[in-house]
Amino acid sequence: MTSPDHAPIPPESQGQTVGQWRPDDVLGALFDGFRDFIFGWIAGALRDLALILSGIPVVGDALEDALNGVADFIHQVEVTAETAQASADVAYGNANAAHVAATAASTAASNAANAAAAAQETADIAYENAQYNKDEFSVSTAAVLYGENEENLGILMTTPDGRIRKLTRVIYTLGSNTGTMTVQLIRRTVAGAESVVLTTNITSGATVYPDNSIDYQTTDLDHFKCNVTAIGGVASVLHCCIESVILEP
Repeated sequence: MTSPDHAPIPPESQGQTVGQWRPDDVLGALFDGFRDFIFGWIAGALRDLALILSGIPVVGDALEDALNGVADFIHQVEVTAETAQASADVAYGNANAAHVAATAASTAASNAANAAAAAQETADIAYENAQYNKDEFSVSTAAVLYGENEENLGILMTTPDGRIRKLTRVIYTLGSNTGTMTVQLIRRTVAGAESVVLTTNITSGATVYPDNSIDYQTTDLDHFKCNVTAIGGVASVLHCCIESVILEP
C-alpha cells in the first residue's frame, strides 16, 4: 500500500491513523521510499538517455550500451543493498533469540541455586531442632585386645514410632594409647544379623578420637558393639560414645 506521491506506508502501520504511527516507522518508510525513488529515477534517466543516443551514427550504439551498463549496475547495487539489509535483519533476529535463551538459562540456574540453598537451610534447621541422644558403653575396662573385648552386646537403640533415628558421630576414648588403632562399629539386628556400619582409624597416641563421618539410619531394636581389628601400640580402657538424632520422617 502506498499513499499518493509519497513513500510506501510500512505494513505494520497500515490500517492505523497518523497519530498511531511510530516515529521510526515513518522515518523508515520515508528513507526506503526516497532510496527507491533515487535509484529508479537515475536508472530510468540513463536508459532514456541511452535510447536517445542510440540514434547517433557510429558512436550512438556504443554510448547506448555504456549507459545501459551503468543503469544495470545501479539496479544491481540496489538489489545487493536490499539483500544485505535482509541478511542483517536475520542476523539481528538470531542474536536477539540467543540473548533471550541465555537470559532464560541464567534465570534457571539462579533459581536452582536458590532452591538448593533453601533445602540445605531446611535440613540444618531440622537437625538443630531434632531430639538429640547420646549412648555410651565400655568396650574394655582393662587392656585393649583384638576382637570384641569384654562387651559382646554393646548397646540397644530404639526408635520411636513415626520417627527416624540417625547416627551422627562416634567418639572413642582410651585410658592410654601408644600407637594407632582400628575399630569397627558393628550393627546387630533383632534377628542376630551383623554388619559393619563404620570403620574408624584412631591416630597414633590419641586417647580421644571423634569420627564425624557416619550418617546411618537405624532400625528399632538395633544393637551396636565394637570390634578391634588393628592395634599399633599398647592401649587400655576403650570406651565408645554414639551420638544420634531423632527426626521427622
